[in-house]
Amino acid sequence: MSVTCSILTDEKPVVYAKEELLKYIQQVGQPIPYTFVLGMEQDFIEKGLVEQPTLKKNSTIDTFQLVQKNSEIYIIGSNPRSVLYGVYHTCKKLFGYKWVHFLSKENIVYKDASFESSTLHTGKMGRRGLVIENYDDTSFLLQIIDWAAKHYINELFFTFMLWDKVKSEIEKEIEKRGFTITIGGHSMHYLLRDISVSDKRQINYSDDSWKGLLIDKIKIISKKHHLSKGYLYGQPI
Repeated sequence: MSVTCSILTDEKPVVYAKEELLKYIQQVGQPIPYTFVLGMEQDFIEKGLVEQPTLKKNSTIDTFQLVQKNSEIYIIGSNPRSVLYGVYHTCKKLFGYKWVHFLSKENIVYKDASFESSTLHTGKMGRRGLVIENYDDTSFLLQIIDWAAKHYINELFFTFMLWDKVKSEIEKEIEKRGFTITIGGHSMHYLLRDISVSDKRQINYSDDSWKGLLIDKIKIISKKHHLSKGYLYGQPI
């Protein structure tokens, strides 16, 4: 069974969205009378496929729209990860996928559905995240990353120590889904571990000698991993 799916941008989440759509269509095992086009709204406008913008102007807000033109379905996102969310929504509506939990047995069957072009799908909250404090089982983390995207999660929170431990195994999976990564938590001693002040049981916050070094270290970590947010809580007394 062959289904045509084209993409209008090479952004990683959109490329991955195509892979996911074709994978889940393959599992249906029935002829699908549609072709699909994936991309961001500006891509569709530049190609002359849609005439005017209808999504939110703020591309940081996750919004997607499904437009049906005869046997062709456009999956249009306000940003790359919204295209992926649109793909998962399509799989739920056309094929019955639910992805309730990691080991869900899906009742997959093709059922025709119409898509109202005027319907915009937007998360009720801008930040929809999961907090992963210190759970370092990477096989579990990979499963929850996969599950999270299917339920429109857009942000993951790690402590500095956990991120350093698991990033090499999970960073690419997060990146291709377009998630925001936030790191923080009670990580003062961990970040200062190579500075003599970390040897003390309680950090002296009146001592300014280590503060500049700490800020520089956080900047380096943030720049290296394209982190948009970071939170650092003081060490409990």
